[in-house]
Amino acid sequence: MEETRINLKEEIFPIDPEDKKYERMLANLQGNILKSHGRKFAVHLFLTFLDDPDPMREWISEFAARYVTSALRQHYETKEFKLSKISRLFAGFYLSAEGYRALGFTEEELEEKFDGSETADDNDPRQVDVSFRDGMPQGRSTLGDPPAGEWETNFLQNRIDALIQLADDDTERLEDAVRLIGEWLEVSGIRFFQQDGKVLFDKESNKQIEHFGFRDGISQPVFYYDDVLEAGKNGDRNWNPFAPLKLALVKDPLTEAEDCFGSYLVFRKLEQNVQGFYEEGEALAAALTGKEKGQLTGKEKDLAAALVVGRFRNGLPLMMSDDMEQKTLIDYNNFNYFDNKTRAFSENKCPVHAHIRRVNPRGEADTNEKEAMHRIIRRGIPYGDPGDEEVGLLFMCFQSSIPRQFGFIQSRWANVSAFLGRESSGLDPIIGRNKSIEEGSEERKQKWLPVWGGNGEPVAFEFKSFVTLKGGEFFFAPSIAFLQSFKKKT
Repeated sequence: MEETRINLKEEIFPIDPEDKKYERMLANLQGNILKSHGRKFAVHLFLTFLDDPDPMREWISEFAARYVTSALRQHYETKEFKLSKISRLFAGFYLSAEGYRALGFTEEELEEKFDGSETADDNDPRQVDVSFRDGMPQGRSTLGDPPAGEWETNFLQNRIDALIQLADDDTERLEDAVRLIGEWLEVSGIRFFQQDGKVLFDKESNKQIEHFGFRDGISQPVFYYDDVLEAGKNGDRNWNPFAPLKLALVKDPLTEAEDCFGSYLVFRKLEQNVQGFYEEGEALAAALTGKEKGQLTGKEKDLAAALVVGRFRNGLPLMMSDDMEQKTLIDYNNFNYFDNKTRAFSENKCPVHAHIRRVNPRGEADTNEKEAMHRIIRRGIPYGDPGDEEVGLLFMCFQSSIPRQFGFIQSRWANVSAFLGRESSGLDPIIGRNKSIEEGSEERKQKWLPVWGGNGEPVAFEFKSFVTLKGGEFFFAPSIAFLQSFKKKT
């Protein structure tokens, strides 16, 4: 095979994973970054290494050789699944900054290799004060997170050096893999704790949902040519989901091997208060209609919840229809917030504070190229069964820069009231948090139009977040070549 060197700045078109040009890159890149692994069940093992780096390096090399799924292998397994419905175990391995330190990398190496690579950006120099090297707890004030002391015990008391993700459609095979790897970790003296997740499905449509009952996984950046074609069946005039490789990937900073890339991973365990969300939705519906809660219709409550999210539960975007039961536009993604009649970005159907608008303004915030580089590649999975006391989302997202992408979205878009220069448009009602704005103040209240698609005097109502951070960390997904470079020389 001819030697190739992938230049992320030059890769500005969708890629073909079967093009020989990308073979070495995809063979060294971990799966689940450029395309979701697609499994229904997942287990996450959070590791604390021994103090001696040498046995840890050897263990990582052996684990990577046995288990870690490359992007190339994932592509061919996906093709196999489409033909025969045969699923196989997926595995990913990610290191925190503490993990690199435990493996013997110096503070100078981390500062030079990681913070430099994740902040270098020719398109948008704006940054926020969070970094992989410092870790998620140190970014608390910027992200608006609760103190780490309020996190779950496992995240609070354990130093998190690495994360193993295992996923499969076959629960027995997944359980066997978890048992075998768990025994191997224990024999090796590596401490760990476990977080399980599984995809939720709507009983009527059999589509993926999250615990608040809304469609999940819609509107993802896509990198592969076939995925761009699939996403563009309805045209891409209003919204193009394509993303260049540089949105997700950076050169793996700790290997000199060619075409070896990695990605930064944000992991956050987010607990969802489902009952609180529904009750607050009813209170909003009552405020908008002037009715008592007991007088509200199902449609009025559904509309209020959709105004919070930006889509109806079936995936229909608020912007696309006057009928919440419109069938042809369910999960539709070829839209933006621009009103061709008024020649302006409209708020009469989708509020400016609606969650999907806050985290992806679709051309409203900046030039398309700059705004698009803030996007993240979401790979989360719910945890808990509906009706359980504790349920939520194991939120995970990949990106080439934590400050420019996840950090920016959370701190500059979700947590602000004056979004895009508007005066007091309120916080993101799903994930917005800002302790610098006084509780109960007008600045915290979102402004809601009483008639969907109409005009009139907005109603000020603070829809408070019913999502609570229980713990998490920043990770890097190293290249497989780097992981296997620890192999003991014989």
